[in-house]
Amino acid sequence: MDARAFLTACWSAGVERVRGEHTVRSALEESGPDRIDNLLAVGKAASSMCLGALDRLPPRARGLLITKYGHVDAGLQEAGRMEILEAAHPVPDLHSLAAGRRAVDFVESVPETENLVMLVSGGASALVELLPAGFGLPELERMTGDLLSRGFDITRINSVRRCMSGIKGGRLLARSRTEFLYVYAISDVPSDDIAVIGSGIGAVGPVFEGSRDIPAEFSDLVRVSAWDGLEHARSDRCRVTQRVIASNTLARKAAARYAAQRGYRVVTNEESLHGPVEEISARIHDVLAGGVRGVYVWGGEPTVVLPTAPGRGGRNQHLALCMARRLRGVRNISLIAAGTDGTDGPTDAAGGVIDGRVFDSLPGGDDALAAADSGSFLERTGALFMTGPTGTNVMDLVIAVKS
Repeated sequence: MDARAFLTACWSAGVERVRGEHTVRSALEESGPDRIDNLLAVGKAASSMCLGALDRLPPRARGLLITKYGHVDAGLQEAGRMEILEAAHPVPDLHSLAAGRRAVDFVESVPETENLVMLVSGGASALVELLPAGFGLPELERMTGDLLSRGFDITRINSVRRCMSGIKGGRLLARSRTEFLYVYAISDVPSDDIAVIGSGIGAVGPVFEGSRDIPAEFSDLVRVSAWDGLEHARSDRCRVTQRVIASNTLARKAAARYAAQRGYRVVTNEESLHGPVEEISARIHDVLAGGVRGVYVWGGEPTVVLPTAPGRGGRNQHLALCMARRLRGVRNISLIAAGTDGTDGPTDAAGGVIDGRVFDSLPGGDDALAAADSGSFLERTGALFMTGPTGTNVMDLVIAVKS
């Protein structure tokens, strides 16, 4: 097996361990109801998560799935058991607002005596929204674009999103009257905190913001009193089961186990890819340059500050090209950087697979990095990594092999 084949297989082993269908089925066996009366699933991995719950969904049960365009599993469509809504990601659109209204109607219509199971994964922040009065889609699009281009991490971005939402930060489930509530989440955030995943769309109870969580330039925009006037329908007798069922940690462990089973020494396995992508690439390079032979596994979610008119790419494609430049001429190191959901930024690529030959194989690498057009360069050099939707979303995996 050559280095590229090994890296993609190792990455895939990590992703398969946290796929929604498997993790939901296991979680329901451990702590779920024998029969699901009402199933609400939101996020980029929501379709796969629903597949893990279908065998507990009786014919008369209700189901609502909200996911990204093109992310509905064929098996779920064929089953015909769910109402399916698709919307835009990472920047919301009109369908995101329609999905928000429908989610509210769905939750509010659950009777006290029936259970509600909610499945949440990353991406929900853009896919479903209910806006406060005086704040429309143009303002939401502009705010989202600003947040995504400034290099803020997901925790700070979702702090702003929670404040501007009528359903995030616990506000959606506060509308439910059920006495039996189950929330299962796949984590795409560093803390594995349900209050941060999907901006708290699956949180139970209010999530209040501290001023330090809100970037200064957005402090005058957010409405931190959005809880005012919200009628709390959820019963005080409500029994709540709430669990994070998949995370970057589980994916990294699975990738490391795959490498070890094939005779590789696993040198590094850590979640440390939080910060500017240029700093992260320098740190990874230093570790690899001074390290021993073996496999290195990292997880997290780097940030990128975008130019005014960015090209085609995402944080993983940018990181892959940064590493290709740092490793130019190095013959014994190869690396994959890819989002576990199969999409990187506003593209259909997951990331890139590079070695020391990629950067100098064609001219234009420096210009591509400056223009945030890394995806175009990686595609021209054959280093672009594409998978399609994976059925999960636990941030990013970067895996390197040094021979």
